[in-house]
Amino acid sequence: MRKLLKQLFLFLMISGVLLTVTGCGGNKGGGESGGGTNDAEVKQEITSRINSFKTAVEAYDVAGMLDFLAKETGAEKILTIVEEDVASYDKDYTTLESELREDEGKQRHWRKSSAEGGNGYTLTMELGTITFSNIKESGAYAVVPFAIIEAAEKPLIKPQTTDEGRMVCAMVKNQGIWRCEKLTIYYNALMQSSSVGQSAALSVSGHGARRTRSTATQTRGFSFGSFAFE
Repeated sequence: MRKLLKQLFLFLMISGVLLTVTGCGGNKGGGESGGGTNDAEVKQEITSRINSFKTAVEAYDVAGMLDFLAKETGAEKILTIVEEDVASYDKDYTTLESELREDEGKQRHWRKSSAEGGNGYTLTMELGTITFSNIKESGAYAVVPFAIIEAAEKPLIKPQTTDEGRMVCAMVKNQGIWRCEKLTIYYNALMQSSSVGQSAALSVSGHGARRTRSTATQTRGFSFGSFAFE
């Protein structure tokens, strides 16, 4: 009887070890969603890409901004700009690229220091906490709150928040690189923020003025930034 109990105890120990090993190896991906997807790695890679886009926006680096997008052709809409309580506008890749490149010269000139003949203009994009959903090895959604802060040296414009909203990025991974195949930018109503409301009607004496997105023709590029200079 004692021998039988020893054999049974040994069998249970071996079975427990086997179950533990099998359990540890059953989810090789180690991700939150299971099925082999490493959520933490996907989030890190997408966050890095979004931060690169932010850097490109601030410098008005056209190549950098376009590199964030998955290039589409034909009538495919890659960008949608939504103004709360106003309207929404769709753009395909070709239209977006054309607008960005047409505005590149003046945007880069504005960013030069006043000593270099520019306006010493700065546009800062502050990003909030990114929320992820539908995470897979080759795709995910990322929602990114943002605020746009603008300032200039000539004319002197102190830093002020001129836009707030969120970006919804439908991300895909092709050939090892994460890109956004559809970007929807939601802009909050201008008067909802006190800092934005105070500057909504601001006009800078002869040298620069706040522009609006009241018509599709004024909604150029991604429509980040609210000031224009002569």
